[in-house]
Amino acid sequence: MHPSGQVFLMIERLLEGVVSQRGITDAWLVEKDGFVIYSKESPNSQPANQAVQDWLSLAHNASDAQTVTLVQEQGFVLLRTLRIGVLILKAQRATNLGALRLALDKLSEDEGKMDA
Repeated sequence: MHPSGQVFLMIERLLEGVVSQRGITDAWLVEKDGFVIYSKESPNSQPANQAVQDWLSLAHNASDAQTVTLVQEQGFVLLRTLRIGVLILKAQRATNLGALRLALDKLSEDEGKMDA
């Protein structure tokens, strides 16, 4: 397997506990420069490039391991800065935000173990 394929599988396994949460419709892991390194999107989803740039700006202004939650008409957008990039999640209104935040905390914990 090509090394980039192995990296993708590692990222996919790392994010699995978060992106598989009930109510998550879309997920992007974006590098600091805006390059998307992972995406899981619903068939109807295409965020405007400007929206992604605005979300990244908000995430960069937040401290590490802090989740920024934006309330929108159709649901929520959650932003979490990780060492490997910024995780952007779109969630339905009925999503259990408490469970999702716990999954995000575990993700940050698991990411820290990768360096050990």
